[in-house]
Amino acid sequence: MPVLLDTGALELLRRRDLRVENLALKHYPPVLCPHVAGEYIHWQLQAKVSKAAILRTRTYVAAFETLSPTTHTADYYAELRAALLDRGVVMPEPYCWIAAHALEHGIPLVTTDGTFRQLPGIKVHLIRLKQRAAAPVGSDAGGKAIDQMRARKMVTGSKARSSPSGASRWNPPNGSASALTLFTLYLAQDCLAESSVLLQSLSEAASGCY
Repeated sequence: MPVLLDTGALELLRRRDLRVENLALKHYPPVLCPHVAGEYIHWQLQAKVSKAAILRTRTYVAAFETLSPTTHTADYYAELRAALLDRGVVMPEPYCWIAAHALEHGIPLVTTDGTFRQLPGIKVHLIRLKQRAAAPVGSDAGGKAIDQMRARKMVTGSKARSSPSGASRWNPPNGSASALTLFTLYLAQDCLAESSVLLQSLSEAASGCY
């Protein structure tokens, strides 16, 4: 069964944080949704990184399999927002859309934002941000994970499960996600130098939500 990454988790994977890599291996493959992809690129632009870094970022994001919104996604989104409002909880729309994708496909969410723990029905893996990057450039951190990804290149996900509302559950394509995700981990080695500003911004944004 795959795992959905939010923006902070996506950055930590690019930094080759072992906690996120281990979850990506356990719940293979890691996937994105359009809201995460858009927010991630937005944070890079807002951080004023170089044009070369933006290009690498877009290539990095494009290498992941991205879940496509469906009418079922919209149903989950609407039901989730209504349930939150009944409890008096106001949640930013992107959070609800990200959660809706996780609910639709029955997959866990890896996040650096504890706000997602307020959302019902979602298994959340919360990764606490550290003051320093988990692995400096050139270290061997994550190397074993890459080797394991190569060995499991042809792994397929679990059988699709049907939800009470009749929405389809995760059914990965034939090997495409495996090859693309492996590529992202190799690409990550070249994307670390200019990401500190982004992670700091994500840390500040997440801390404001607690």
